[in-house]
Amino acid sequence: MCTISWLPSQDGYEVRMNRDERRSRPPAMPPSVIDAGEGKAITPRDPEGAGTWVGVNDRGVTVALANVYPADPPPAPLRPRSRGLLVLDALACPDGEAVMDLVEGADTERLQPFHLLAFQPDQPVLAVVWDGRELTRRRYDQPGLVATSSSRDQRAAEGVRRSWFEVQAALHGAFTGPLLDRLHRSRHPEPGAWAVSMERSDAATVSMSTVIVDPETVSFVYTPGPPHRTHPGEPLVLARSCLQAEGPRGKGD
Repeated sequence: MCTISWLPSQDGYEVRMNRDERRSRPPAMPPSVIDAGEGKAITPRDPEGAGTWVGVNDRGVTVALANVYPADPPPAPLRPRSRGLLVLDALACPDGEAVMDLVEGADTERLQPFHLLAFQPDQPVLAVVWDGRELTRRRYDQPGLVATSSSRDQRAAEGVRRSWFEVQAALHGAFTGPLLDRLHRSRHPEPGAWAVSMERSDAATVSMSTVIVDPETVSFVYTPGPPHRTHPGEPLVLARSCLQAEGPRGKGD
């Protein structure tokens, strides 16, 4: 369960992600700098599954994962692996296409359904959806809400939240960083299960992550609680690495 938005800029972008979880899940470990392939990455960690749901590396690549709740749920994996470990693996990738290749080569039969997104400067968002039976690639090129999910009613949550984002963009003329920040911290359109910062008896938005990539740096700001009533922490910052990819790759490159 989550809500993810994207705002591209010149040689950079912003990503915001609300993480919605059951209230009984242990609190996450705050973001830290980790080794990721030939470079470094910033990511929080989930103590239950040992993985993560979002992170950014010093090549300027952000990877985020939302759970998927198919109308016709597939059988549970026989030897399940945490979906969050796939995100950790992907943070070692130099670009979005490499992330897609990694996911398509993974043993997805061991994973519950997911929607994994890869963000990089000056490129559309690349994504892959695993519904428990089939992998499907997607691309997103419009700023604003790019993914949202709910274990209660996926279609209803997406419809309400997407409409709310679109109404606000129309009222303000366009999406901006401050507007997206307010949307992720809001309890609109009304408090409860469909709000962007949601609350239910069994689950709630437990954190918000903000990634900002510019030509020189990548930064990660973590809000360690319901974003409508929790102040953000101090940013963690890495310099953009000279190892970053020189433009998009194709499958045959």
